[in-house]
Amino acid sequence: MSKLNKLVPTVLTLLIGAGCGALGVRGMQMTLNKAEKAECERVQYRKLVHLTTVVGDTYHCLPSYYFRNQ
Repeated sequence: MSKLNKLVPTVLTLLIGAGCGALGVRGMQMTLNKAEKAECERVQYRKLVHLTTVVGDTYHCLPSYYFRNQ
């Protein structure tokens, strides 16, 4: 029974830490998305690219010359 008493708090600590980390990453991604959208509106010759990831939607503002045919 003593092994179980040590295991439960350890597992709970890991789960709570992972949950807090995931929430932090999601919040940071939302902030970065706003910045990328604002940059693409402000700078000419840029294109907004949308990716769907595990964290959620991700936006990147890339130079237009990446999309030219070679």
